[in-house]
Amino acid sequence: MKSKRIKFALFICVFILYGCVGSSKSMTLDISHNMKNKQVTETSIKDLSRNFKFANTNIKTMTFMANDQNVAKTVSSIYQVRNTDGELKSQKAIQNYSEQLSHKLHQQQRAKERKIQKEKERKARMTFTPYTTTYGVDCYGCEHQNGRGQTSLGVALDANLGVMMPNGNWQPGIRYGKYYVIAADPRIPLCSIIKFTNHGLSGSGLQPNEPFYGIVLDRGGAIRGTHLDLYIGLESSPSVQKVQNTTPTAEIIRLGGQSGPRSCSI
Repeated sequence: MKSKRIKFALFICVFILYGCVGSSKSMTLDISHNMKNKQVTETSIKDLSRNFKFANTNIKTMTFMANDQNVAKTVSSIYQVRNTDGELKSQKAIQNYSEQLSHKLHQQQRAKERKIQKEKERKARMTFTPYTTTYGVDCYGCEHQNGRGQTSLGVALDANLGVMMPNGNWQPGIRYGKYYVIAADPRIPLCSIIKFTNHGLSGSGLQPNEPFYGIVLDRGGAIRGTHLDLYIGLESSPSVQKVQNTTPTAEIIRLGGQSGPRSCSI
């Protein structure tokens, strides 16, 4: 078993030293020359790390080999590792370099874990269960005339023409760009983008089993806390219907984003 491990380690070592990922022609010739002379300097090992883009599996393999006493001794007996002054470094040089690689890999792994944890915490803070309703431009308390009004941000709404875009053109329907217009609590900044899942709504492009994205362009006297109000054109419009009884989820994926006095970044 020990013999097989050593043979496997030597095979991997030679495979890596020859450049499994690829290198320049001159580097390959230098390595080949050193291999024939059974000498690989400490400098050449470091040059490999700079000039070869090793996969993590190869780095981990080298680290394992160097930290394994039996393997390291066998490698040392074949490839005499020397420093630039010609001093024999052998097993110690391999182990030192292995420790550096191990430390680097450990730091990278810890950084990745911290990033994942921060993302989980961010999602937890920005996710809630909303109470979702719908409203029209002609809602009670809304300022409107002949089916036309505007949101709290100042974006014009028209039951027939649609929603006015930042460039002044009307977009038919109930969306601002690709986002559905919603009203939210003042604690959620205008122009924020919210992702809705498990909403159970259908119509105007909405599918009950597919998420949709809304943009906060409006407020409302009764819109507080987790209450979110979806714009549907007119109060009497059947364009959006609740077709499934579900427990929806809302996730704020962008806070704010106002790009002008009456417009948002889309």
